[in-house]
Amino acid sequence: MNTLQKKSNNTLKAGQTYHYELNNNANYEENDLHSITLKSCILLNGYFKSTLLADSDWDSCQVENCIFQNISFENSDITSTYFEDCTFKKVIFKGTTTTDITFLNCKFEDCNFNHIGLSSSTFEDCCFINLKLRQSSTTLNLFKNCVFTDSKIAGNFLYNLFLQSHFENTQISRDLLASNVGFTQENLNELSINTIDVKNLQQQLLNRKDVIGAAIISINIDEKFYDYSIWVYMQIIIDQLRNNILVRVEQLLFFKIIIDNLLMTHKISLYTVVGILNLLEKVKLIEDNIAIKKAEPTIQQIQGLLLEHYHQIIVWLHDKLHGIKIEDKPIQLKITYVAEPDIPICSLLEQMMRSMNVSGNYPVRIKTEVGSFVEWIQCYDNILKCLQLLVSILGVSVNLVKAKKATTESVSSESNKEENDSGNTYSNIQRNDTMTSTLTDSVTFQIPESVIKQLDTASTEQNVHQTINVFVLNGININNNFQGYNNFNIKEIEIL
Repeated sequence: MNTLQKKSNNTLKAGQTYHYELNNNANYEENDLHSITLKSCILLNGYFKSTLLADSDWDSCQVENCIFQNISFENSDITSTYFEDCTFKKVIFKGTTTTDITFLNCKFEDCNFNHIGLSSSTFEDCCFINLKLRQSSTTLNLFKNCVFTDSKIAGNFLYNLFLQSHFENTQISRDLLASNVGFTQENLNELSINTIDVKNLQQQLLNRKDVIGAAIISINIDEKFYDYSIWVYMQIIIDQLRNNILVRVEQLLFFKIIIDNLLMTHKISLYTVVGILNLLEKVKLIEDNIAIKKAEPTIQQIQGLLLEHYHQIIVWLHDKLHGIKIEDKPIQLKITYVAEPDIPICSLLEQMMRSMNVSGNYPVRIKTEVGSFVEWIQCYDNILKCLQLLVSILGVSVNLVKAKKATTESVSSESNKEENDSGNTYSNIQRNDTMTSTLTDSVTFQIPESVIKQLDTASTEQNVHQTINVFVLNGININNNFQGYNNFNIKEIEIL
């Protein structure tokens, strides 16, 4: 099928339908374009001032470097459309339904978003000046690197994500902290909301049995405990479903959005991912439950997201473990903590060695130092794979690298060997595909390299599960913040 070609037409008329039109450098000042329908059209460098655009329909359009001034989109439908470098000044969106819209580097000045239906849309690098937003249905939107100035946000503003955004002389209803995520401490200061007010709001929500809202507040204010907050959020939703209490699909999709962002920014651990997957798997086994049946499609989406991340981490960890060169030589570990963990790390490493059949002498603590708690451990380099598993599964950002030049070179050599082996495998597949294509006119497909890498990770996956079992047996879990084995307690691990 040939690609559809876009026609150029710089004359749009009210009530007409346009498909695949290219509209460039057109001036529609004071034109009547009401009830116009644009499908898969491109509008470039357009000027719309005092233009009537009410009751219009925009579907899958691309709009760049356009100016919309003193106009109304009232009662319009805007779907799956992309706006870049556009200016909206004194624009009324009242009664408009907007879904799956992207606004990139756009400016909104004196715009009225009251009574709008805005969902599943992205605002990135956008500026809002004197924004009016109340009595609207505004859900599942992303505001990234946005600035709100002299604006007011209130009403049905639910399940939105803010990333690296700022607020200047702006008012946001305090209760919105219980239904939106991404407010940093700096944001709370900008909005003149203090910690006591937030805690009081959280307690009020608990008194009203709005435990989901209380959990969302924890995600906003407890940046050091994302694992715990996200775990509580999921447990609350699962408990409701088990009790056959319906959960809004937006709440489930919001959880998916939150966890996707936390996964991308490495703010939750593999341990938490596995725990949530277990929760979701168990709830699907419950029968004769209307709430679970209704939520099942969204639960499957969340599972898919978590499984994809799980496999990515397994592949990364597999490469990391195979890059560690074991020479059966004695080494020392110097580990610096903020405070001493509840369980000695030597005990954990010994149990991991036993469960994974790692031979050699067990690690021994030889001295400690108070202040920031510091311990020195005498061991052999066979412990390094266990140590790598421990920090990786619990999400501790510490690089384990021997400080010896010869070892670094051997690790690099080992890494290069694996890359060459992987390259050879891929080359063989390419050669086979080339031979096939010469023998037949049919389309051939190559196995993606990411799939090839996953085929050999079974041993690493087994070691991950054995390590998690060691954590469970020692009571190291999300609720107690891993008993000190976390990013905020482990400051440094040196291999001497």
